[in-house]
Amino acid sequence: MYAGPRACARVEPGARVPTPARTARLGHFAKRTVDVVLAGSALLVLAPVIASVAVVILVSEGRPVFFGQTRVGQHGRRFRMWKFRTMVVDAEARLAEMQARNERRGPLFKVADDPRVTRCGAFLRRSSLDELPQLWNVFNGTMSLVGPRPALPDEVAEFSPEVRRREDMPAGLTGLWQIEARHDADFESYARLDLAYIDRWSLWLDLVIILRTPLAIVRHSLGAPVARTAAGDAAEVVVATPTTAPTAGPTVVVLDLTAGSAPWAADRAERVYAGRPLPDRGDEAELSA
Repeated sequence: MYAGPRACARVEPGARVPTPARTARLGHFAKRTVDVVLAGSALLVLAPVIASVAVVILVSEGRPVFFGQTRVGQHGRRFRMWKFRTMVVDAEARLAEMQARNERRGPLFKVADDPRVTRCGAFLRRSSLDELPQLWNVFNGTMSLVGPRPALPDEVAEFSPEVRRREDMPAGLTGLWQIEARHDADFESYARLDLAYIDRWSLWLDLVIILRTPLAIVRHSLGAPVARTAAGDAAEVVVATPTTAPTAGPTVVVLDLTAGSAPWAADRAERVYAGRPLPDRGDEAELSA
């Protein structure tokens, strides 16, 4: 099994750990087994929720209920990724007019207040319920529970060969970037964390990411603050252990509640920058190094 990083420490991409082919095959077989068991169980348990969401979309927005999009998965293979439809029917045709409002740096695309998103879709996105159909992608083997998020073909065309190493593992429903830097607009953070996952993969790391995903979803639904340096660059978001003190530099440290309370964060999760609390959620912090 590969050696993974400590559960809640910052993960940096480094040299890949050489692993015998037999051990690698066993590890990936175990990963696939976990995917089938957990995704299959989740589909059964969440079937009433999935059906309810489908009915709400059908009644409030009409057909289609599901949205399928071509994405790039493991080894560059293209597949159909499924989500609940959260946008108007002609959203793809209107993409070009939205490019000027792109909030991401690099090849990725994201608009926080996208006018193409429906009222129902906005709630589904905040709660991440729109991703539930991807459990089927996990079950049928086109995705994994944990891995780099599948990119669009047009985005992949702009990736460097180094960044395309993220395709060495199956695309994931959740991943290291989702739990540590989901609100970071910087493409470098996206690439760095995906490659860190590839280089340090282990079943233990997958388990840690799965267990931390619910907290990340809650933070996303509540609207985590966007931290920016005085130069306007997004500060890096790091989830710290109780023994990790705030570090110097443009870093926002968020206490990991699953690890207990830290002495410098009292009894609550406290977003800090060099020991100073950030403004309330939804606000931007103009911070200097």
